[in-house]
Amino acid sequence: MPELVGELPEVNSMNIQKAVDLGHLLLATGSEAQARYLLETVVETFDAEYTLGSANYPLGISKPEALALLGRHDEALLELRRLVDDGWRMNWQFHGLLTHHLDAIRDRDEFKEIMADIEADLQRQNSEFDPSSL
Repeated sequence: MPELVGELPEVNSMNIQKAVDLGHLLLATGSEAQARYLLETVVETFDAEYTLGSANYPLGISKPEALALLGRHDEALLELRRLVDDGWRMNWQFHGLLTHHLDAIRDRDEFKEIMADIEADLQRQNSEFDPSSL
């Protein structure tokens, strides 16, 4: 099988979410050592780049996704909760419900509670929205 990638990319805030995608793909193709290295780099980069509110852009939930793919499920759930409590909502349905990065934790009660909390918060915001104030 030809190599998918030569050198792994340097991970930064602008490509961190794509690095999770590549890490997942490497896992799926059996390149576990490369995948683990890349996903661990995602976690380190996220920690170095994260500031309050930055999960909405550009970091997203790349850290909990990487942790879930690395099999560190409890850490992934704790980190996801922290980011949701910090206001993460950007692309929440895609990243939270549709991608396969979080499949390993999707059936956990904690995950379901986090997604329910996002939905409840968005419903609350919608009910408080007054279009006449625009």
